Amino acid sequence: MNAGLKNFQNGDFTKTIEIDTSYQLKDLINGVNTLGESLKHTIEENKMQSENIQKNSNAISNSVKTIKDEPLKELNNIVQETTSSMQDIGATQHELSKILSN
Repeated sequence: MNAGLKNFQNGDFTKTIEIDTSYQLKDLINGVNTLGESLKHTIEENKMQSENIQKNSNAISNSVKTIKDEPLKELNNIVQETTSSMQDIGATQHELSKILSN
């Protein structure tokens, strides 16, 4: 019984407490064992919920990053389009200059 109680004190609710004694004490131990099972399930549930929260947090973080990066992508596209247009204008001016100088 003492080993079982020490396991509970250390947070290990996976082992039950065995006892051979009077009816009342056995009922008490059964109640403690039931409590241990309940706590074990609660811990497992909390762990799964924590993992889900972490996944959702990562998804939200990625979404926020995407939202933050979108204006930069748009600005990059605008700069590229402007640069391309300026290069086209420069090429056209060069061609016109060649034609006019002939």
